[in-house]
Amino acid sequence: MNPARLRSHNLVATFADGRRAETARSELERSGVEPGHIELEGAANHRGAMRGEVRTEAEEMTGLPAVVMTRSMTVGAVSGAVVGGIIGAILLLPLAFLPVGLSLPARVVIAVIIGAITGSTAGAVFYGARRAETHEEEPVPVAEQGITVAVHSDDVTEIDRAAEVLARLDPERLDRIGADGRPV
Repeated sequence: MNPARLRSHNLVATFADGRRAETARSELERSGVEPGHIELEGAANHRGAMRGEVRTEAEEMTGLPAVVMTRSMTVGAVSGAVVGGIIGAILLLPLAFLPVGLSLPARVVIAVIIGAITGSTAGAVFYGARRAETHEEEPVPVAEQGITVAVHSDDVTEIDRAAEVLARLDPERLDRIGADGRPV
């Protein structure tokens, strides 16, 4: 995004190809958006769109106290916890048959619970991390590879009108950007 062009209200749409971006520019002008407020560029507006994409990814992450995982890591951790819990319970079950001071049913329950907890923890950590390592490469962010069409204006109604026009054209991304260049 050209910092000199930023206004109070900014809108960045990312399209997969230049033809669709050119169509968007034409539709914006036809809808009454002032041509001087429209910016069609490949690289200059990407920073605002990339910030919007990073923000979206961050909102989709799973977070617990001191743990942040991507969606694929979460899938691996949950799967690993289930599989690990079952394996852990089965592996510790034979220990229930050792003669100690508790009844056999109590020893079975304790062995299964401890095995399940231990196995779930190990499985979640191992498969969560493994999933992150082996998961297919994430696709190149749309905001990085697409063509952007930006509208910069101090008039919020013009931005709203532009947002309606651009949304109808089904861009890959559509981000509102503040005067500081950050998504709002």
